[in-house]
Amino acid sequence: MKILIVEDEPILREVLAEMFATGDHEVKAVATGASGLAALERWPPDVLVTDLGLPEADGEEVAQAAVVLLPRPWIVLMSAERGRLESARFLADAIVHKPFHMDELMSLIELYHLRFLRSH
Repeated sequence: MKILIVEDEPILREVLAEMFATGDHEVKAVATGASGLAALERWPPDVLVTDLGLPEADGEEVAQAAVVLLPRPWIVLMSAERGRLESARFLADAIVHKPFHMDELMSLIELYHLRFLRSH
């Protein structure tokens, strides 16, 4: 399964990429909203995990671009801004409030992975 991570915090981006890669997923991790938008076009993922507060283009823009892809990726939004996260909920299949436990996010991805395997 292909997972695109869009996260501007370098340590979190690296940890997420390593965590998902250990689950035998193909992972691409980028630091800005603009690079996330470009990656969606060049490397359409099965799962998009994006922060909302990003430089160059915000996470809502990235999620809106992902919503129209065919097939549409499963979208996970992350943010420490609860109000912003709740406002963008309509774009997402799951939301994660920062700070979060890595197990929480990994469980969400693995649950989707099981559904993904059943449908393919």
